[in-house]
Amino acid sequence: MKKYILIFCLAFCMANTVSGQEKKHAMGLRNSIILSETNFELSYQYYLNETSRLEFGLGTAVYALHTTGVYQKVRSVSAITSGLKIYGGVGIIAGFHGSKTGFGAVAQAGLEYNFRFPFQISLDYRPKVFFPDNYYSDDFCVSIRYKF
Repeated sequence: MKKYILIFCLAFCMANTVSGQEKKHAMGLRNSIILSETNFELSYQYYLNETSRLEFGLGTAVYALHTTGVYQKVRSVSAITSGLKIYGGVGIIAGFHGSKTGFGAVAQAGLEYNFRFPFQISLDYRPKVFFPDNYYSDDFCVSIRYKF
């Protein structure tokens, strides 16, 4: 009987340890939900720790091809529901806009839900300024990513 209790306790502790580990990578698609500006992006996230991560993107917009890098702070709002998080951050953008090559700054804020299986879905807002022609753009996007 003691043997069964010990095996049960070890299995329970190991299961909690495995399920409590946060995945360090997420990859997926980010797409605008406003029809006036089409924005499609391949998105990769790397978690530095539980409260911060880096997000990299390679995407297209109207007459543009760009790459972004954003540092984000992440905070759990599990008091509402398990798996729900909010995030915000700032970063850089570089690429082509029209016939010009340039760079710029981006900000990003959003809400994400992490399922019990390895997927997440998010909704975010990202304003950006692109130099040298001072082009301003913003978009609301929905993303779906696989976590690994």
